[in-house]
Amino acid sequence: MNCLDVRRLLLAEPKSHDQAMRQHIACCTECSHFAEALGSFEADLSHASKIEVPEGLVSRILLRQRLATEQNRRKRIGMATAAVFLLGFIGVFSGLLSNGLGYFGSGSLEQVVLQHVNDELHHLEDHKNLSIQQLNSVLEEHGNKIQALPGRIINYAGACPIGKNQGAHVIVDSASGPVTILFMPGEFVGQRSHVNDERFHGVIIPIEQGSMAIVGEDPQQIEQLERELTVQIINLS
Repeated sequence: MNCLDVRRLLLAEPKSHDQAMRQHIACCTECSHFAEALGSFEADLSHASKIEVPEGLVSRILLRQRLATEQNRRKRIGMATAAVFLLGFIGVFSGLLSNGLGYFGSGSLEQVVLQHVNDELHHLEDHKNLSIQQLNSVLEEHGNKIQALPGRIINYAGACPIGKNQGAHVIVDSASGPVTILFMPGEFVGQRSHVNDERFHGVIIPIEQGSMAIVGEDPQQIEQLERELTVQIINLS
């Protein structure tokens, strides 16, 4: 029996009394040391297996595992809730911006105007041929009045919410098609500004009650109507 056979047998049966193995160990210093080390390990292992486990240790270990699992579960729920809240906030904020209702920077009123005009495109097809008195019955509710619009046909006039307040939506004709006028009380601007998208051009100008937008498809007609209204508008406050 050689060294390899002896060590295999010792590992498989540490307490084996095989005569050939014992004779080899008696003559081989290395295998003798290996057998002693293995015997010492087996003794320590046997001693450890006889140590009594403190009462309740298993229960405490299981309880600690459950607590750790519960903490991890709560942490995951908290993170998921925060993620849902964040996504909801982003969705609401994006919706406000896309609808032109954000008041966080310049251009928000311009977006409101263009959004309103595009949402009310059906009024561009109206041909009610209203009188100046019928127009003023709508405007007077918002503190404005127009003296006259010589040569203009008033196709539509109605009250509607624009931005944060109730305003007035008016459609008049021009040489290049209908033009929208929005009276926006409470929407104050510091100076004249332009609005543009793929179809429409226009301006927003300050008036005493707030502001007024003039929007159409021909910039020249916008400027002409702006000059007329600047002269004809009367503030009733």
